[in-house]
Amino acid sequence: MKLTPTKVVQALFLLYLIYLGYKAFSNPDNWSFLDGVNLIIHEAGHVLFIPFGQFIYFLGGSFWQVAIPAIFAYSFWRQLQPYATGFALFWTGQSLLNVSRYVKDARAMNLELISDDSTHDWNWILGQLHLLPYDHLFGNILWVIALALVVWGVIHMGRQIVIESSPYQTIPPPPGGAQ
Repeated sequence: MKLTPTKVVQALFLLYLIYLGYKAFSNPDNWSFLDGVNLIIHEAGHVLFIPFGQFIYFLGGSFWQVAIPAIFAYSFWRQLQPYATGFALFWTGQSLLNVSRYVKDARAMNLELISDDSTHDWNWILGQLHLLPYDHLFGNILWVIALALVVWGVIHMGRQIVIESSPYQTIPPPPGGAQ
């Protein structure tokens, strides 16, 4: 097994992400660095989608919060960077986990928002669609998708570490990017 310093750092980072993922899914009140990044992206999404009307404005925060890491995942995948793709998949899932929690809180409105006079996005969205009683159903569906993305990202990263550390790695990646 070819274990380089880079692979050791990647493995340690993967273990840290597994720890963060475990904490995020086992304790919804846990806060990590990625949550802060996601919050900034969420709020930027609201600003970005102001011109498209009130409904898209409210939806835009959560959409942008998940879309940005998903765009990174797609970009890394296209550039044949599997480890980075795995991280971006993890980030997408972790971000979607936050959105699932926000959706599940639509009726109760117990989550602390960034200001006291803020409107709860998902209370407003689901209220407009007359779907407020289904907040837990929608939130739980998003939770399952988030878990799948986090696990997929971790597996993708771990697989890449193992493949690149294998002494039997003889097949080069295809030229010209992903097909």
